[in-house]
Amino acid sequence: IVKLVDNDTNEALETLTIVVIADVNGDGFVDSFDEAIVTEYINNFEEPEDEAVMKAMDVFADGWLDATDLAYIIYMFLNTILLHY
Repeated sequence: IVKLVDNDTNEALETLTIVVIADVNGDGFVDSFDEAIVTEYINNFEEPEDEAVMKAMDVFADGWLDATDLAYIIYMFLNTILLHY
């Protein structure tokens, strides 16, 4: 979350949420934690209430949270691991 603040009054003028696709928990990494969160939602046939979290999970931006999104998150996670070795 980024806040635009007035320097004189220190009042928040605007708040923006930055979404990184597939980084579901917002920790800066696409990893097994993100995969676990998406798996939990899919297994329970639920969608997150937080719009930003849903946007991070719905990697294909088709409005559906499904196995295709999960597969791509796993793919990103595994490729990240392979790049470090």
